[in-house]
Amino acid sequence: MGVFKPSDDFVVRTMEGVRSYEAAMKGKRERLYAIFFSKPVFCILITGGALLGALNLGRIASLLISPAACL
Repeated sequence: MGVFKPSDDFVVRTMEGVRSYEAAMKGKRERLYAIFFSKPVFCILITGGALLGALNLGRIASLLISPAACL
């Protein structure tokens, strides 16, 4: 089998497809970063984390208080 050399047209078309795909993926990733790191989403995540932390502290306190209340 001889050495295969693709035509220049094939290489150009293939690389254009690769570049357009990479540009689309880069745009999609930037949109996701813009959504997840926006200020409103960041504030919602912080508030949700604080509420879950307070709920967890309440659970821990009830574990300590419940046995004493049953005596």
